[in-house]
Amino acid sequence: MKSVVLVTPDDSGSLGSYEILGAHVDICLANEIEGAASQWFFFQVLDHRAGEPIHFSVLNEGRSLYPRGWINYRPVYSSDGHRWERVDAASFTGKGTLEFVIQKPPTSFFVAWYEPYTLTRFLKWISRIRQKGGVNVDVSSNDFISLTMGRAVTGSIVIIARQHPGETMASFFIEGLLNGLLEYYLSPSKASLLELFEVKIYPLMNPAGVRRGRHRYSEGSVDFNRSWMNDNPPIELQQVKRELKEIRALHCFFDIHGDEVTQTPPSHIELESGGRLSKPARVNRGALLDAIRERNADLEVVREPFFATRLRKFLSPGLYPAVRLSAGTTATRFVTDMYAVPAFTYEISAHNTTGDACATFGRSLATALARYAERWSGA
Repeated sequence: MKSVVLVTPDDSGSLGSYEILGAHVDICLANEIEGAASQWFFFQVLDHRAGEPIHFSVLNEGRSLYPRGWINYRPVYSSDGHRWERVDAASFTGKGTLEFVIQKPPTSFFVAWYEPYTLTRFLKWISRIRQKGGVNVDVSSNDFISLTMGRAVTGSIVIIARQHPGETMASFFIEGLLNGLLEYYLSPSKASLLELFEVKIYPLMNPAGVRRGRHRYSEGSVDFNRSWMNDNPPIELQQVKRELKEIRALHCFFDIHGDEVTQTPPSHIELESGGRLSKPARVNRGALLDAIRERNADLEVVREPFFATRLRKFLSPGLYPAVRLSAGTTATRFVTDMYAVPAFTYEISAHNTTGDACATFGRSLATALARYAERWSGA
């Protein structure tokens, strides 16, 4: 019988070294940056004896970007790369090793940190979107794409996703969001959302990082969401910043992420300090949050001043990745400071959610924006 082998897919695959000892596989994850292992892994197992349990030990999880994220975490597996399920159980030991067993796998199957959303899948989705009415698809170099719907009569709503390549929840979210927006566009009683607002979406901010199977960083080891005020940020950020300047009236901004650590609630919104917002902008922010929570009762809103977050990380460095202590400006901080409009970081938990659930969250945001537009128009 052939011995089991592990291979990494060309698109979004990630795996460091490994050793096979019978039905036990020891894995070391790839380095994300110097001194830190990736949170993301995605590989395929070949030539396994079908139906026999196989045990995985991930040996360097304690060196990953979010060590606390492995507590109670269960990776996913799939026989075909399309339908994914969680492993039955997993344990994160005090020595920084993640242990899990796949009980009855087929001969060939995939294993991943979370359901993958590859660049190939993204480009196929964009190809289908091009065939639909109501969506303008703009493609620049390096597979960087923006989607635009509606009219900017009142203003523009800008939404970005996948600054961090391994946070695949954000792409499932964007699919659900756009499907929801298309339903409003195609409705016989066309909702006021797209009559009043332009919705501009940057669905995949870090395409090269996605292709290369990175988690938090780009192909060039850059954290996009700490680079918004850098002198020479990635070209994708440069384009978004340039186009933000061209918008006549930016109304609000959303940045969609995955959360490696938080187990409940399944999704939450983080707010930057509102001190720079005018009273009308704060009223709009409150109305937006009310509309979102009407559609997602489990959503939690985190209102924590930026300086308090930094202080907490400084006082308890063992609880947070050291690399995140470095200075840098996030997208929502940049937008809040530069344009004084409501800016939201929307986080989706990696624990106990699925790609379908993420798409439902996205569709809920589309409905919430439509409800907000109805109130805005006085309907």
